[in-house]
Amino acid sequence: MEDIVSKNIKELSFGVLSTEDIKNISVLEITNVEILDHLDNAASGGLHDLRLGPNDHNDVCETCGREDFFCSGHSGHITLPVPVYNPFIFQELYKLLRGTCFKCHRLLAPTIALRLAYFQLQALDYGLVSTVQDLQEVITEEVTDASKEEATHEILIKLEEKFKEAVKESQSCNQSQWPVKSVVELRKKIVHEFSKAYLMKASGKCNHCGSPKKKLMRYNTRLVYRDDVNTVGRASSSSDFANKDLMPEDARKHLQLLWENDKDFLSHFYKFLQFNDSNPIDVFFMNAILVPPSRFRRLNVMKNKKYPDQQTALLNEILKSGILIKKIMRKIAKMELTVADEEIISKSTGKNLNEKFNNAYHQLQRNVNALFDSESIKSKNKTTQGIKQILEKKEGLFRMNMMGKRVNYAARSVISPDPYIMVEEIGIPLVFAKKLTFPEPVTFHNVENLRRAVMNGPDVHPGALIVEMEDGRAYRLTSDAVKRQAIANTLLTPLNSAMKHIGKGKIVHRHIKNGDMVILNRQPTLHRPSMMAHKARILPGEKTLRLHYSNCKSYNADFDGDEMNCHLPQSYLAQGECSKIASVNHQYLVPKDGTPLGGLIQDHIIAGVLLTMRGRFFQKHQYQQLVWSAMSFYRKRLKILPPAILKPQILWSGKQIVSTIILNLIPEGKIPLSLQGKTKVSQKGFSKKTSCLTNLVCPSLTLTQELSIYFLGPCWSKLGFLV
Repeated sequence: MEDIVSKNIKELSFGVLSTEDIKNISVLEITNVEILDHLDNAASGGLHDLRLGPNDHNDVCETCGREDFFCSGHSGHITLPVPVYNPFIFQELYKLLRGTCFKCHRLLAPTIALRLAYFQLQALDYGLVSTVQDLQEVITEEVTDASKEEATHEILIKLEEKFKEAVKESQSCNQSQWPVKSVVELRKKIVHEFSKAYLMKASGKCNHCGSPKKKLMRYNTRLVYRDDVNTVGRASSSSDFANKDLMPEDARKHLQLLWENDKDFLSHFYKFLQFNDSNPIDVFFMNAILVPPSRFRRLNVMKNKKYPDQQTALLNEILKSGILIKKIMRKIAKMELTVADEEIISKSTGKNLNEKFNNAYHQLQRNVNALFDSESIKSKNKTTQGIKQILEKKEGLFRMNMMGKRVNYAARSVISPDPYIMVEEIGIPLVFAKKLTFPEPVTFHNVENLRRAVMNGPDVHPGALIVEMEDGRAYRLTSDAVKRQAIANTLLTPLNSAMKHIGKGKIVHRHIKNGDMVILNRQPTLHRPSMMAHKARILPGEKTLRLHYSNCKSYNADFDGDEMNCHLPQSYLAQGECSKIASVNHQYLVPKDGTPLGGLIQDHIIAGVLLTMRGRFFQKHQYQQLVWSAMSFYRKRLKILPPAILKPQILWSGKQIVSTIILNLIPEGKIPLSLQGKTKVSQKGFSKKTSCLTNLVCPSLTLTQELSIYFLGPCWSKLGFLV
């Protein structure tokens, strides 16, 4: 069997499930309108059939054989007797139908407008934003009349040549084809303008067959067009038109012929048509409804009586409407029906079978729309919630249940600057370290450390709060040293022989200690580096979280009272992901455009200028101390430079300190660093003002150094430095 896990994912796209996809996902077709029997057990073939997953903690799934806790649930489906409009893209379908000819099945837009939009959308697929305007300029005011065949043919040739030329040039230059914000926005603009001009406000006659355009109107969930019943040669009046419903089956046949005629344009105009290779037009319609697993539609219990939830009730209404339509269709086809079926048909609304069928169909369409968006239909029952209402707004699934919630194993406090910890570290106060715990399984390798932690207890760091036994029972450690010693002595002793064969051992919830990875977050979380992983460093004498200056830009943080959240991951897998993926050391470049994000600012720049200015010298112990403070993490022998001055005293310059640090940071066999950049302020504007200063200090200063001296010189002179 091929290892699927080892595959690399190159791209991800979102589409609409086809009828075949729904049936492949489904394990059961729902056919029974009875949800529960008289004993409150799940009815076979109903919306809570046990093949969809357990309904209670005591049930067992009939598909996978697992209990409620371990079964992830299985989907079912409801087959519709007639296709219905897809409520998600119903508006796009309405626009498309308004801009088409129902006789020759072609788009009503002029040929030039179609080809222009086609080439513009193709150009955006290549990322050629400027080409869109170039193509627009090809069409001049003198030759925009579509009735002139020669002018039209000439324009079409120029458009194609311009497009091919731009594509060829981009391929030779290896331009990026990834969609960017400008491409996405421009594509939306082109689609919107074309829809408004040539679909919603299409011309009255078809440019291909000359037949008049049918007026299509939308009434909530219905599409109605006006048929001309006027005889040829008579003047038409309002009485010569009859309103007729455009049924989904008729719209489907029309769109299939339209796809055959204008496939190239439609596939670029509607990107979602590219996901279904067999029949892309089917995306506008629905022949089956996917039924979610039972675990996501839990039964409500009141006074020991079980009731279905709102989503299940809507699905049941869809099922009932479909069954009624099937019976009416059998009646129309003059097939045999039972007495009960005849009675159900007679009670349905409508004077005759055709009217009963239409009413039943419209009810089915309303039920399907309500399942996805209950606000799309005007109903007195305002408590019904569709999928859209379940997800959106503050009361929705994401904001109410998945975002902004209080979590365990987390701390929050004011942040303070600390230049003496490493960039990837975070200083954690001792009061937090005694509350945040990590569940560490007991093994032969760590048993001694965990025994000491258990004996220290909850009040001495590094200690432990809880010891979890093999059967899941948890013992909270107290101040009784004798009990803690007894538990510590049995960390490797299983409760019984059965637990020994299972291989599950005890788990000690120990205090957080130096080196543990924690996730730091400052709200608002506006980009990925707003949440990064740091190494914990316990600081006994502190009361606030201690943060290195270099991370301020990533978190958009300052130290005027800002607070941050600290989360302790609860598994070694999460700890590994924090260390190798989310660590500060791996977030140096911002994902937006690849520019450097971390760095030293403000007083570090002043210190750097003061350190490297002319006349700044240091003795040997000062030189070594400054180098060591910058390279304390380095575990190799440090390379040092010879002194700059030998007599009358051995001294090192400030520039040599920086050079020593850079020299030791360069990997073996690599080329030393070199940098040439431009300043935001031109040299010309400050050449006169800084000339006197540069001549006094150093004739070969860079502009950055000149500006630093020019603006900060008075401050240095007050501090006793000679400029």
